[in-house]
Amino acid sequence: MTNAGDAPRPSASGIETVTADGEKLDVRIDWAAEPAPVYSDFATVGNRGLGDFAILFCCLSQEPAERDSAGKYVARARPVASVKMNAQIFFALLQALTDNWNKWARGVDPRNPIFELKAPKPEEANAKSK
Repeated sequence: MTNAGDAPRPSASGIETVTADGEKLDVRIDWAAEPAPVYSDFATVGNRGLGDFAILFCCLSQEPAERDSAGKYVARARPVASVKMNAQIFFALLQALTDNWNKWARGVDPRNPIFELKAPKPEEANAKSK
């Protein structure tokens, strides 16, 4: 298990993003004021169908899973963070995760990369939803 204090942080340089109005925005984050990242080895995503998404990050118990009355294995999990966001931010997060995964996958072994993900461009997603 990784110590949360050893977890990588995004670079302190600006993060370029696009606002809801389509304008470019350079976001500068002060990581010095932020506590150390928490460790998570389990996450779940949900939505209410109203355009709100929620991601719950948990740390699974190190104790062995137990069987419930129906015979299913049940593991205990401690929530470490939860984030609620609108659909636009969720889509931007998916794009950023895909881009970051692909950069990492190519860096592991450039001759034989781990599978890469393909994220739709916002204009492709908008065309499909119409």
